Amino acid sequence: MDVKAYQKVLGLLKAVPDLSPLLHLPEVKTISLIFQWNLHGLISEIHEVRCRALFESRQRPQPGEINYFPAKRTDDLSDELESIQAKLSSLSENFGDEAKWHGRCDEAIAWYSEALALTGCPSDLATPKLEGNAAIPPMKDKAISERLATLSRCPQCIAHLLAKRSESKARMMAWADALTDATRAIESDPSYPWGYERKFVALHAQENFEEAVRTLRDMSSKFMDTGALEIYQVRNYSETINEINGQINAIFDKSPFALIDVEDGHLYNQEKQRSMFEKDPIYYTLVSESSISTVPDMNHIKDVVEGYFCYVMFSHTWEGEEPSFEVVSKTPVYELASSPLNQKLRKFCETVRDDYKPYRWSWSDTCCIDKTDRDIFEKSIRFMYKWYHNSALTLVLLAHPSKSNPPNSPYLEHNRWMFRSWTLQELLAPKLIRFYNRNWDLYLKGGNFNHKTLPELQGAMVGVEDALRDDFSPAALTVRQRLRLASTRHATVKVDIAYALIGIFSSDIDVQYTREGEVALGLLLQEIVNRQGDITVLDWIGTPSKFNSSVPTDLTVYKSGTYKPYELSSITHDMVDQRERAFHDTSLKEEATSLHNLLSTLGLPRFADRRLSLPSIVFPVTGIQRDVSSGARDQGTITYIASTIALGEVRFRTKDTFFSKPLKGRVVLVYPWIRDLLVQTRDHARGKHTKHTRALRLIMHLEQGFRALLFAEHCDQQYRRVAADEEIFLPAHELTSLEDINIEVLEIWEKS
Repeated sequence: MDVKAYQKVLGLLKAVPDLSPLLHLPEVKTISLIFQWNLHGLISEIHEVRCRALFESRQRPQPGEINYFPAKRTDDLSDELESIQAKLSSLSENFGDEAKWHGRCDEAIAWYSEALALTGCPSDLATPKLEGNAAIPPMKDKAISERLATLSRCPQCIAHLLAKRSESKARMMAWADALTDATRAIESDPSYPWGYERKFVALHAQENFEEAVRTLRDMSSKFMDTGALEIYQVRNYSETINEINGQINAIFDKSPFALIDVEDGHLYNQEKQRSMFEKDPIYYTLVSESSISTVPDMNHIKDVVEGYFCYVMFSHTWEGEEPSFEVVSKTPVYELASSPLNQKLRKFCETVRDDYKPYRWSWSDTCCIDKTDRDIFEKSIRFMYKWYHNSALTLVLLAHPSKSNPPNSPYLEHNRWMFRSWTLQELLAPKLIRFYNRNWDLYLKGGNFNHKTLPELQGAMVGVEDALRDDFSPAALTVRQRLRLASTRHATVKVDIAYALIGIFSSDIDVQYTREGEVALGLLLQEIVNRQGDITVLDWIGTPSKFNSSVPTDLTVYKSGTYKPYELSSITHDMVDQRERAFHDTSLKEEATSLHNLLSTLGLPRFADRRLSLPSIVFPVTGIQRDVSSGARDQGTITYIASTIALGEVRFRTKDTFFSKPLKGRVVLVYPWIRDLLVQTRDHARGKHTKHTRALRLIMHLEQGFRALLFAEHCDQQYRRVAADEEIFLPAHELTSLEDINIEVLEIWEKS
């Protein structure tokens, strides 16, 4: 038969009534038995003819024109019919794809349902149900086991069609029905990835983000390693999870090891914090939204993760037996026994919890450091500056006012909090600070702005106002400026004076509370010199440390004065020109050039194991005698006269008894500020950089006067500093010869 003949058969078959609805009637069953009619066979034969005619006629039918494949197979159905059924199912699927492409989703749903019926799919799956659409008959529910048994004949095809129909329903915003089809697609074939994809999309649309992420997780675990999967949600999910984990790891690298959850008052370590985040609706929403996006927004992921894990630090002065790590680990903050110090911690957490910003985590040095774990404790001391710097906010509870300050008066500048060693980094490091009085009211009702801008603070930081910038970095201040800030502060435990500066100086000294305070400070100053080559720490007046005589016993020596080894403004260009003309006529020219060249090749100071190797310009002392004209001793202070060939006589005062005994070695006056001196030997204004002009400027700087240090040899090539009670200042003088000026590396140390 040709195409026209099959088309004619289809026309005739349209007049054949559908007998299927009559088969269940008792009367029909009785008549069929009496007359031995095979109505099932007749219907199958009609169906076979119709299918063959539809296929061979090459004309496009309407949805529903192809009768459904009988649920019960009969021997009357030939293999040829099954082949035609499969081809018609594929044709229906193509028609559905075409309809969906043109936005006719209701028609697409009907065609996919037709294709499902032609595969032998049960009627409850093949029926194109849509909620709220009365024209489409409702879907009939069946037990899952019964349905899966029926679907097993062609699972891959059925899952594929169900996923496509789910997508069409999703485009019509029928999310519940789309989810049903997606779920059945997975049940039909758990190895078919697109069923999971459609389920995820439907769950996300219903804002069931937790189940959506679980679906993504299942899909990723099943199909990510196949190498053939091109579902972009899986790729996005993987990238999102990696980005989230990377952000969390980066945050944990610069966050405290344990934080208080201000919602329940419990103390949690970092792994528990991560686990809590991964169970939070915020997490599920972020993962689901990022996975369904065309490209995950990494900046948004960063903002959400940082927002969840941001924390508030507590700064205060210790007032006795504060609640400890052991206590808060067992008892939530809000359930602690009633006491003033427990109430202080509780009010801090409540203030954080009730802030207008959604802060969840808080930290207090009293209870968030496990001091029984030496490694944790030492790292906490070392990283504390970084923790304050990376905090979202630092709340400062000011100490009780002194009797001279009424309770309601401005007392910030004179508050005890301003003079504690540990609170220096708690002032400098945070980007945002708020001060509270003892009633937990904002200081001076200043509002929620950054209290680092308070005039009282600015007045207390004269000369180092940049230290109160919200983007402050310790490197913005010189070593000397940082030491000056620390010099007005004190600690109950002396070693804390040094340990409180570990973060400010990025120090690596180990934390040991068994050592003496001046030894801890000596280790800190030793590291500053050795790591940075900065010898401004040697410029002080006071008592030398037993750690090494070149450093002081405490920081109070850095309170006043600024490191100025010489006054540069005294040298003018005319003076340089005049001195240069005389310079050419003397042998001093070659001596100065040699001196400059030698200084330029000197290395940096080295300070390790309590031994300082100090490159210096050395002026040998030819004699030491007591200055009898200075009168009687002043509180043990004696004035001496040191004689030098190059500098003449130099007077100094000291309480040191070193010179009360016969000298066994050399005594030298030392100019150690070589690096600063060489910088000033360049005439930048005139662009003169010859070796002779640089040497000339070096000599002129030495001639204008400078501060010197005094060292005495107490053992073979071992020197100690003789601390003077005031500056040893060498006045202006003219150098006619450099023969008595040496360039040496002095070894300052004492064998223990």
